[in-house]
Formats: sequence, C-alpha cells, structure tokens
Amino acid sequence: MAPGRLAAALAAGKGAPMRRRTLGEGLLVALAVGAGGCASQPRIGAVPAAGPVAREAVVARFATGAITAAELERRAAGPLLAPRQRVYEVEVAILEGMVFDRLVEEAARSAGVSPQAFVEAETGRDLPPVDEARVAELLAQFRAQLPADDTEARQQVVAYLQDEARKARFDALKERLFAAAGVELLLEPPRVAVPLRPDDQVRGHPAAPVTIVEFADFQCPYCRQVQPILAHVLARYPNDVRLIFRHLPLPSHPQARAAASAAACAARQGGFWAFHDRLFAHEGELDEGTLLGLAEAAGLDPARLAACQAEEGMAAVEADLEAAKALGVDATPRFLINGRLLEGFQPLEAFVAVIEDELRRSRGAAK
Repeated sequence: MAPGRLAAALAAGKGAPMRRRTLGEGLLVALAVGAGGCASQPRIGAVPAAGPVAREAVVARFATGAITAAELERRAAGPLLAPRQRVYEVEVAILEGMVFDRLVEEAARSAGVSPQAFVEAETGRDLPPVDEARVAELLAQFRAQLPADDTEARQQVVAYLQDEARKARFDALKERLFAAAGVELLLEPPRVAVPLRPDDQVRGHPAAPVTIVEFADFQCPYCRQVQPILAHVLARYPNDVRLIFRHLPLPSHPQARAAASAAACAARQGGFWAFHDRLFAHEGELDEGTLLGLAEAAGLDPARLAACQAEEGMAAVEADLEAAKALGVDATPRFLINGRLLEGFQPLEAFVAVIEDELRRSRGAAK
C-alpha cells in the first residue's frame, strides 16, 4: 500500500481494529482514491449508463439528415472510455464477489459449517504475531497521523498490520477457490480503437500482441515515476508487449510543450528514446539550453534539433494533442493497453493484470 493510503488507513482506525473490507468495498475505495496523475482540467462526476441501441438506429433527426447510433459511438467512444472503465471495474468487483460467495457457500456446506465460520477459519485464526520491527517502522513513519498516546498509537498500527495479514489470507483463499473452480469472467472490457502511425516511436517487439500507447508530459512527476515500471514491463514481456509514446504536454507545465517538440525533433534524428530517457531523468528546468545540452548528451545534433523545433516539432506535438482529444485523454500519464484505459501512476501489478488478461484473450481467440 502506498504511504498516503497507509497513513489514511492508520488515521481512520482511531485505535479500533480495522474490519476486512469486502472485495467490492475495496475496489470502490480504490476508485474513490484514484491513481496519481497530472490533470489538465477537473474531471466530471458519475455518468449515467444508457441502454443498448442498435448501431443502425437513428438517434437524432434534423431537417437535412440524421445521426445514427454508430456515428455517435465513433465520436463518443473516446470521451466515454473513462466512465465506462469505472463502470466495468465495479461490475467486475461485484461479479467476483458473487462468484466468491457461491464458492464459499459450497465449501462451507462440504465442511459442515456456516459460510462466515468457513471464511473466519481460513483467514482470521492463528494469525502470527506482528513483526515488531515493522511496528516500530510504521510508528516512526506515521507518528504525526497517529494518536498522541503511545499505547493507542501502537494498538492502531498493530490492528492495521493484523488486518493486512487477514487480507492476504482472504486474497489467497479467493485465488485458491477460483483456481479450483476454473472461474472465468466473461465480461468484455471497454476499449477504444487507437489509430497507429508509421512514424510512431516504438519500444519492444514491433509485432507484439499487446500494444501500450502512453500519453505523457516530460514535466509531469507521475510520468517520470512510472518510467521504471514501464521498463520492467518491457523486460518481463520482451516478445508480447510494445510501447508507443504520444505527447500530451499540459498547460500547467510551461516548458513541457517545448520539451515535447524537442523530443519529436529527436525522433527525426533517430534518437527519440535516448533523448526521452534523459528528459525524464532530468529533474530540473527544461529551458532551451538544457534541452540542447540533453540532446548533445544523447548523441544528437543540437543545431538540427533547434532548427526543427518551431515548425516540424510543434506540428508533431499538435498531432498528438489532437489524437489525445479524440480519445478523451486529458491528463497524464494515461495508458491505452490494446485500447483499454489505465489511468495515472500505476504499480507494476496493474499493468501485468491487464497484459495477462489481453494475452489470455488473444490465446482464446486463436483457438
């Protein structure tokens, strides 16, 4: 759990033991907290679901023509991707909870106990003592958020660690029951078609079955923090994943557009990724002198890069901005994994979960 989430969990406990969240509750909390990212504008709230409409159905008429559901979907698919993704995640959580409840009922019936007793026996009994070194570490790290009384503070940390241990057992139980029952979730995730271009900057296997399109800003701290995770992804899936970079410099970062233009010009010298890596590794200002210095360090011709920036470079950036707008992408970092949305800074496990699901779907389609 991230430090901020941990601090919130500890602070919320008020010294009382923390109960185990249900699967659905845990997901809804995660959705409410959200992932780290740089936003260009406030996000809208909940979007009500609309019923299915036949693609050929007319959804609007006017004096000189009409608009069909298919036309509306083409225009709305990008802007609606994020709210549809949230609906999908809630549906998956509820569906998994329903499956889990059924499997627990069957297992409890076989054991001759109640479902509650079965789960408690599997997750809550005979917990090992908490690691005192870990208790001391958390007490020191989150002392300001904990009760002033040392005994109460320790009780809260111990309760948190015990809850984490129960959760780990609960997750293991769920995984074991699902594996034994051969559970398959057949809900289709929302996705959007992402047009690819011959001049796309690609890392990874060029014919990989999974394509990650990253929208990023060179001054976005979350974009910088996710770069090592993307490197791990490519190392873990050398033949199955390719990464494509798209520029989305935000107005809140005054030097981001110039940096993006410089990176687009670096691509014209065949040095995009070397320059890209140096831009994200550099934590200071990205003024013109710095950009040219980083270009030279990347083995590029600074004079050629400077001459390219104002027109060619900016044109490439504008093309990416238009593509982002069409896809409903307005903040960074954002990832479209085979058209499936992953928002903000995410841990390696989040990428792996979507990639593995896409590979499973790909293998299933090939049968």
